[in-house]
Amino acid sequence: MTIKLGLLNNVQVRFLCPADVDEVKRLCREWFPIEYPDVWYEEITSSSRFFSLAATLNHDIIGLLVAEVKTKSLCNKEDTGILSFAFGDDSQVAYILSIGVVKQYRRHGIDILKRESGVSLMSQVSSQLAKKDLKGRYPLGISSGIFGTFEDDFQRMECQNRIRTLLLDSLLSHLTTPERQNCKAVYLHVLTTNFAAMKFYDKRHFKQFRYLPLYYAINGIHKDGFSYVLYINGGEPPWTLGYPL
Repeated sequence: MTIKLGLLNNVQVRFLCPADVDEVKRLCREWFPIEYPDVWYEEITSSSRFFSLAATLNHDIIGLLVAEVKTKSLCNKEDTGILSFAFGDDSQVAYILSIGVVKQYRRHGIDILKRESGVSLMSQVSSQLAKKDLKGRYPLGISSGIFGTFEDDFQRMECQNRIRTLLLDSLLSHLTTPERQNCKAVYLHVLTTNFAAMKFYDKRHFKQFRYLPLYYAINGIHKDGFSYVLYINGGEPPWTLGYPL
């Protein structure tokens, strides 16, 4: 599908496929401080267990999102309390493993200063995904980069956030269809020092749920994290929101 964003022209969204393994591996190693095993890249580009999207321009991947839908009972211990006790263990939640966006827009030929009017982003995404046979496919923090002159910084950040929004809205559009009403929350983890990611999720109505001390191991050093949650399809938080179990 081709989506026209306000600052981006001819950006396409498609599902990842096995042929993307090498490119996805290279991008993730550039974007994220965590080293993923090779089997992880193979799974996210081929397994129906994951909802894996790529935003592309001129056939190059400029952003990606990987998520997994699972039952509440399969959540890790630190995430088991994100839903109210009113929802049974068979209730589903979606875990965003990663969202990443390239930082060097100019090499992809994007005119970041051109603005267009058009149909809303959400309506385009919903319309296009509705035509896609997902065949049971269910759906990683945020990467950001700043380059070039200072006066272009705002435009570049806006471009990056529009791509992230496109990918996230594609996931949410899928999860809020009548067939997915049993999915009650979307959640993710983020480093406590990743202020760009936290600002993005705050603006998208995610709520900080829990502080996760020493959650990440990066280059042999443990780092703290937060979990963030967005409730959908009538999902609700526990009474003791944010209280560590």
